[in-house]
Amino acid sequence: FPFFFDPDFNAKLEPIDLGSATTQEDDKDQRWDKSSVHAFEGTYGDYLLGKVGKVFPELGKKEL
Repeated sequence: FPFFFDPDFNAKLEPIDLGSATTQEDDKDQRWDKSSVHAFEGTYGDYLLGKVGKVFPELGKKEL
């Protein structure tokens, strides 16, 4: 996601149909958090709060 893109917290994240375009391989093993953006299911709020909780675990326990 671009930094300026901020959907509603309740928006369900779904892949965009690219037609015949090739898809990128899942790179979760190279990502810092070892999670797959291709396999995520849930809302944007779930995704964002999960990321924030990984970077700031104490904040996640108290506030998120």
